[in-house]
Amino acid sequence: GEKIGQIASIFKKYDKNGDGVISKEELKEILQQLQPPSGASAPSPEQMEVILDAFMKEIDTNGNGVIEANEFVRWMYKKQSPAPAVAPAPVAFPSRGGMPDP
Repeated sequence: GEKIGQIASIFKKYDKNGDGVISKEELKEILQQLQPPSGASAPSPEQMEVILDAFMKEIDTNGNGVIEANEFVRWMYKKQSPAPAVAPAPVAFPSRGGMPDP
């Protein structure tokens, strides 16, 4: 209900060109707006590619190279559910929960 509406609103803000998907380039813009954790430096271009690839691999479940709204909603719900006993280490910006607030 309301939570899906909030997630859909976030998705629309991230979908800069309004084509209904978040491209890798749009995701890169989002990640570049994040401030690194205190005392950390911004990722290098090579590190940013690794981070982008990790996010795309996790969120783009059908592997078509873009993040569709339903994939984004599933990912957001998964991120907000309790972590399993053995959770993978966060790839980047762990103190910000992965995705920035728009």
